[in-house]
Amino acid sequence: MQEDSPVRNWLYALGTGVVSLIFLAGSAPGYDEVLVFDDQVVQSYDTCITIGSGGSSESDCDEVATRETRYEEASPFGYLIAAAFALSSAFSVREALKGRNPASPGRGETLAPPPLPLNAGVSQSPQPAPQLRSAPIATPKPPAEQTVSSYTMPLNGTVRVWLRMRSSTPPANARDLGLMLTVVNGQILHNGQRTTTTTLWSNDLTNGTTVEFHATGPAPIASFTPVRLDSSTGQTTANTNGVRVETGTPTLLHCNTNGHHSTAEFVVEIAQS
Repeated sequence: MQEDSPVRNWLYALGTGVVSLIFLAGSAPGYDEVLVFDDQVVQSYDTCITIGSGGSSESDCDEVATRETRYEEASPFGYLIAAAFALSSAFSVREALKGRNPASPGRGETLAPPPLPLNAGVSQSPQPAPQLRSAPIATPKPPAEQTVSSYTMPLNGTVRVWLRMRSSTPPANARDLGLMLTVVNGQILHNGQRTTTTTLWSNDLTNGTTVEFHATGPAPIASFTPVRLDSSTGQTTANTNGVRVETGTPTLLHCNTNGHHSTAEFVVEIAQS
């Protein structure tokens, strides 16, 4: 029976490896921005009903719902599919490496002796050893600043975090600015209350405050998202937030609620105590 050629095995290994990486990336956990109305996740094309003292009104959820950043768990089924394709790719690599070496003789074949060099048998004077020059040592560059939607911090047991607002320049349409704290597989302890999400406004951050995080499950992580209190609607929004992280002691969060590339509206220093 004719065996598959090494080229075919390599191509199959490459294809299954790419498919495995696609499933692995699609199944990984992460944060996603969703619309929330009355504690329920809705779509922008849904109709939301608001009931007040003057009766009920209907409007598009895209206009009245709040945008929040929520954490999505990993997909075990996607990981299983990625593992299956990865095993298939590894098997194809092994089969390709077992293929015949073109330099080795086949059955009934003999290798011709290598040709002698042109200067064989001619005595040569010893050549001086080449001088080695030391290559210049590259100076490592400092890590570039990063702009993200939310600043995240992995937790290990109990972590105490100190936060203080260094400066604030609220836009005209914002009544107040602050940070929304959320935790996955953990709890937040602030002012004697335990919760999984809380918002620290400027009056909490101006003089500094301490927040305590407690891990309650595997891979706990805390998130810090800039939010504004809209002066016209009175709602908390975080739909175009951005954080430019300046690492140091302490770490500085240059926050804005008007797009990633806008000028920072307030700066918060954050440090573990």
